[in-house]
Amino acid sequence: MLPLLPIALALIVGILVGDAIRLPLLTWTAITGSLLATAFLFKRKANLQHISIILTTMCLGAALITHTHSLLRPALPINKPVPYHAIITSKPIIHGRVTTCDMAIYEAEGHTLSHPMLVKASFLRDTLHQHWRMLRTGLSIEAFSNMELPANWHTTQRFNYVRWIHVHGFTARTFILPQSWQTCSNKGIALPRLLNLKLKASALRDHFLDMLNITQVNDQRYAVIAAMTLGDRSYLSQQTREQFNLSGGAHVLALSGLHLSIIYAILTLLLPLGHRTKWLSQALILTTIWTYALIVGMSASVIRAATMLSILSVGIVLSRGKTSLNTLSLAAIIMLIADPMSLWDVGFQLSFMAVLGILLFYPFLFRLVPTQRKALRVLWGMVAVSLAAQTGTAPLMMYYFGRFASYFLLTNMVVVPAATLIVYGTALLLLTSPLPVLGKTIATALFGIAGFMNRALSLIASLPYASIEGINLSVLQVISIYILIAATAVFIFYYNHVKSVKKLDSFNQTTHTA
Repeated sequence: MLPLLPIALALIVGILVGDAIRLPLLTWTAITGSLLATAFLFKRKANLQHISIILTTMCLGAALITHTHSLLRPALPINKPVPYHAIITSKPIIHGRVTTCDMAIYEAEGHTLSHPMLVKASFLRDTLHQHWRMLRTGLSIEAFSNMELPANWHTTQRFNYVRWIHVHGFTARTFILPQSWQTCSNKGIALPRLLNLKLKASALRDHFLDMLNITQVNDQRYAVIAAMTLGDRSYLSQQTREQFNLSGGAHVLALSGLHLSIIYAILTLLLPLGHRTKWLSQALILTTIWTYALIVGMSASVIRAATMLSILSVGIVLSRGKTSLNTLSLAAIIMLIADPMSLWDVGFQLSFMAVLGILLFYPFLFRLVPTQRKALRVLWGMVAVSLAAQTGTAPLMMYYFGRFASYFLLTNMVVVPAATLIVYGTALLLLTSPLPVLGKTIATALFGIAGFMNRALSLIASLPYASIEGINLSVLQVISIYILIAATAVFIFYYNHVKSVKKLDSFNQTTHTA
């Protein structure tokens, strides 16, 4: 009934086992090959073949995470000054006396690296020549500094900085003095195609941000719009971040499935989905979705959402357009095979649990309030989706962040419509940039919506008991809560099944009596 769900779970277990038991890659590969051969031998014994496939998947997960660990080993000496060439891969951000950014080192000590080494870099800001002002995305530099392994400096036990930095592909960090670096030419640099594509997309995103920046950058309306539409959260103040966190609206500040779903819905309405043209329409929609994902930096959450929508789109073309546990399982399998470290990404966990909660509980919750009025159906639909998603994510939110937003339903009533209008409005603003008068009108409306949302969430965050703080759940408690949620889902499933069978029996009895 759900053939891909056991495979996805087996892959997850295998990744966890491979991370805990550090066997050589060759060992895991040999075990995987042996189990796969065993699965072929049991082709006439379905149960044994199924067990072999599950075990093969587990060992495959262990092999994948072992290979990923090997790629995360630093390619340069640690705690030793090294000359190297690098390229800036993220927007530089000022923090006190340093400017921080991401770098990809492609050459060191006169040798080209087999694959770029991703590093978190901190540049000391010189006050005399202000050399640091030249830093920008795509800039090539020559530098000389120490590479340091990341350490868990954060005070909270829930945040593992070493794990976080590895999840995002970084292997080291470095501190660079003003006299230890200079710009250099990037001609003749053979960067990987994906990295080169990301750099060009980042330049395009910076151009779009300049087009949006029609007011002062310290205006939090602009900051929210930039974060929600182009993934740039550098202008958000600490106060704004805290208001969104306390009110339960922080998810709209991080580009995720909500934003891409809005774009997908717009394009689906605009493009025909006839029997003969649906494959072309879906191809255009997916091209737009992945182009947008590239422009906003291809973060893990955006890639997850784009992957999920791609699978849904293929289902529509094949006339199977209903999202299911199979669709979710397939998306998880693809994401984990592509990057096993995603399993420890908090965004990965939250997004999949949100979708899982919606799949399991939304139909049941929506049927609890039967109404024929369209406005009430839409309103209750939003409430049901919020409740279902919150059911899936609440234990993780409490575990990682130690808080629970009490008024999340009220917040979602504000942020979901506002996010939709902001995504619509930003797209129109960029398209009408050659028409200043029209663009100014759209921008005024856009900033009005963002301002209303900011004020509304500020009000919600100020309400009594807006956020329950100091929650301290253990891993065992989180697992226990999810077991209880799973048991509830099973009960609802069988309750609905029994109810359907009784209705069918009543119908058959009525038919026979007649």
